[in-house]
Amino acid sequence: MIQDIPNINHLSNFLYEQTGWQLWPVIGLLEADKFFALLSHRYFAVATFVRSNADINFSPFPDLWHDVFGHIPLLFSPIYSNFWQYLGNQYVTRENLNSKDIK
Repeated sequence: MIQDIPNINHLSNFLYEQTGWQLWPVIGLLEADKFFALLSHRYFAVATFVRSNADINFSPFPDLWHDVFGHIPLLFSPIYSNFWQYLGNQYVTRENLNSKDIK
């Protein structure tokens, strides 16, 4: 039933109230720069599509269910979520340093 599909905005609001993280809806895979920049600002990219019946056992791309049941619960752990933000910050910092070296 349609009402059983998680509402990303509601999930994001609840996540933010509990953890300070928010969800960033995406249609497909993100480039690394965008993904890690989002993490550095406490945004987690979440897929907006649900896998088809043909891909019910395996989907080549992460889908809404993968993110909702596989990743989002872990964001409630400060150790896990702080580590994700740390990784994002490290990537962004490294990319900024690398781009300065090129100029």
